[in-house]
Amino acid sequence: MTLAQQPLPVIRRARADDQHHLTMLLVAAFFHGDLAPYLVPDIADRASRYWPYFEIFAEHALGCADVDLIMEDEAAMPAAAAIWHRVGQQGLRFDLPDYDIRLVNAVGKWLPRFLALDEAMHRHHPAGREHDYLAYLAVQPALQNKGLGSRLLDHRHKHPDTAGRPAYLEATGDRNRRLYERHGYTLLTPYQVGPRGPLLYPMWLPGLRD
Repeated sequence: MTLAQQPLPVIRRARADDQHHLTMLLVAAFFHGDLAPYLVPDIADRASRYWPYFEIFAEHALGCADVDLIMEDEAAMPAAAAIWHRVGQQGLRFDLPDYDIRLVNAVGKWLPRFLALDEAMHRHHPAGREHDYLAYLAVQPALQNKGLGSRLLDHRHKHPDTAGRPAYLEATGDRNRRLYERHGYTLLTPYQVGPRGPLLYPMWLPGLRD
């Protein structure tokens, strides 16, 4: 069977009982990601920090976000996931109870770097207009560059409930920036995380009324 003949992957909405496997996917997808060397430079330490860190965001997403999953095996971690937050005119809000305490317990001595990331992202997040926010687009490392990320983006932007809505995200490097450009996103002004941190590339997808 050629690639063109293969059936499109099935996408389903995540459930509360997907938290463990969603956390597993986030850790795997971003363990060697663009931000990882800045957030936790030591790989051995990163291995112990990333699970409790991403568990916070998996739990939060399953409680208040739209989480789309591509599943190859319902008993294993997803092949890919997209976490979307619907942001109102008041801007992005993150109201997970005990977040500050859980973040300290998760990341330990690297807390200043994670706080710098949080502060920069919240300060630059657009306010005053409703939009969809792509917080995470995660693909298993062995399955990257096979179109799964594009499939999830198309699913969101062409779905009857969300088509035509403006969207926002932060790309972390050239490769994923090019992916989003192919889906109609335009680059805004890049900004730096902290005084010596990496650059983030905010991107905006215009809505039908733009």
